[in-house]
Amino acid sequence: MKRSLINNAISFYREEGARNTIARSLHRLAGAVEITPDEALPQSLDPAGFFPPEAMPIPIRKVANTSGRKRLSLVLPTVNQEHLYAGAWTALKIFWEAGRKNDFRLRIISANSPFSTEGLEKLDFVGPGEVDRIESWQREGNIPCDVEDDEIFIVTAWWTAYVIRELENTNRIFYLVQDFEPGFYSWSYRYVLALESYKLKYAKIFNTPILYEFFKEQKLLSGEDEVYFEPGIDTKLFNPGVKAGQTGDFKAGYKKTGKATILLYGRPAVTRNLFELAILSLDRFLTANPSYREKIQEIISVGEKHDSLVAGGFRIESRGKMSMTEWARMARESDIGISLMCSPHPSYPPLEMVASGMLVVTNRIYNKDLSTISDNFIAADMNIEDIAGAIKTAIDRLDDQDAIRSNAEEFISKRDWDQNLMETTGFISEKLSTQGG
Repeated sequence: MKRSLINNAISFYREEGARNTIARSLHRLAGAVEITPDEALPQSLDPAGFFPPEAMPIPIRKVANTSGRKRLSLVLPTVNQEHLYAGAWTALKIFWEAGRKNDFRLRIISANSPFSTEGLEKLDFVGPGEVDRIESWQREGNIPCDVEDDEIFIVTAWWTAYVIRELENTNRIFYLVQDFEPGFYSWSYRYVLALESYKLKYAKIFNTPILYEFFKEQKLLSGEDEVYFEPGIDTKLFNPGVKAGQTGDFKAGYKKTGKATILLYGRPAVTRNLFELAILSLDRFLTANPSYREKIQEIISVGEKHDSLVAGGFRIESRGKMSMTEWARMARESDIGISLMCSPHPSYPPLEMVASGMLVVTNRIYNKDLSTISDNFIAADMNIEDIAGAIKTAIDRLDDQDAIRSNAEEFISKRDWDQNLMETTGFISEKLSTQGG
């Protein structure tokens, strides 16, 4: 009996001792960790860690307009000189013409890089000293951007549509749509953001009726008002004849030798330009038609520097990116262009090639078929056999130089920038007058 009581007592104290030891350890641990009231609550999320940095909203401070004139602000990703081609140039042209038509004060907001006037000073539609009239703002930390109550905006790339989204219901915003930009990405958050940007309550301006019709067919129009324009051509640079001090006969090289210069718009790093398809198609054409090698003077790749290639036994020389003057001279002196674009927007290079009197091989996609706007386009489906066949067709048609030149002249007769933008600048004026800006 005594032995049983003693054993029970030993077991009790062992258990209690273990509990006390654990309790003392936990108490010491709790004392070692200081928990403040703020740390006891869930931490707030920093959106910058998840939202694309280029699309982060800019800090905005609303101010009154005391000038007596409205201000038009153009939101660009950058105004660096090396980026002021094609889309950026077009945005600046519309911005400038709308400002001139409506007597707006002008401002450029550089959303993703420091502001610079160097490129602006070289724009052919801006007169000497006029750049000084343009106000500017650039993103610098949390320094706010002053926005007037009646200020008007033009946004361009999809992410610039987001940087001023908080003004969607207070200020008039025009969205210049120059491509189907979700196509720049794989299926991803950026793809979704680009797609959703088209639902914002901004009036839309579409670069080309082809792109507008694509959005319409895909049911991507937001229900806001829309307008489209045909891009113009600088006919002082791109033309099929002798203008602005140019010398020499039309396509003199081909007329003298009977051999074609083929100009490839080749940009390996820009995947929508389908560089691989162009090279494989040239290889297929030259391999299947060896006798046609005697009809080719040279094949030159422009747009981006890459290693020289051999396709079908023929060397393709890369000359890289050129100035606009150099590019125009090359287009005027060449006979056949190859310019592919996996997008419902035609892009400018094939238009400039046709304006310069070239036959241009390009691709069909969705509703885009450039052969409907000029007989100097030879459109093909996006496969090696069809593109190779289109190259052969182009060489076979080169002897009819009179028709090629006539088609080019007809094409550029409808490509005056000022004329083609009249409806767009009128659209901006009309929206401001009917809805109070």
